[in-house]
Amino acid sequence: MASSSSINEALRDDELRLVLGKLESDKDKEVFGLVCKRWLHLQSTERRKLCARAGPHMLRKMAARFTRLHELDLSQSVSRSFYPGVTDSDLAVIANAFTCLRVLSLQNCKSITDSGMAAIGCGLFSLQALDVSYCRKLTDKGLSTVAEGCHDLRTLHLTGCRFVTDAVLQALSKNCHNLEELGLQGCANMTDSGLTILVDGCQNIKHLDISKCSNVGDVGISSVSKACSTSFEDT
Repeated sequence: MASSSSINEALRDDELRLVLGKLESDKDKEVFGLVCKRWLHLQSTERRKLCARAGPHMLRKMAARFTRLHELDLSQSVSRSFYPGVTDSDLAVIANAFTCLRVLSLQNCKSITDSGMAAIGCGLFSLQALDVSYCRKLTDKGLSTVAEGCHDLRTLHLTGCRFVTDAVLQALSKNCHNLEELGLQGCANMTDSGLTILVDGCQNIKHLDISKCSNVGDVGISSVSKACSTSFEDT
């Protein structure tokens, strides 16, 4: 009589990954991880997107568990804007631990500064999208470091970052030639000259939000539309 074996013993890791890949809902994937420690480990390593609220200690644990994470959302809720949320220390952990990260959202994280951005620029070389909308302490220094380190950046949202100037656009032009989407709403220090400099190096821009940019006019918009593809849209 042939010996019997459990499904856990019979299936190889690559076969279990195929099963996991067939599950469509996040709920089903979470249930998959409840079967046993081995299945939980596989479910964790295959996870690509995570939305969380965590400090440095928990972030290190998350990095050890979710080793292939591509998208991380640590945005702070507007309704809880009194809470500082992510700090520069958290960003240092993220930059060192989540090396595969491609998308990072930090909306309304009012405590982060140029120091945290420097960590991102020096650690997340595969980053393609960054949202630091309403992170009001950020300046040209930190965001230029991001541009210098994250050459594959394609989406950048700076809405409400009131201290940034044309210097950031110059850094993007020099380093981020694949940039497609740029949100500058409320960045009142941006000018027509800055946009002209931007498109010297970034000629793949498809969407540009310059609403409430009081120093940007027809000259700047015209320079972008001429340099970029016909699919370009401004807001």
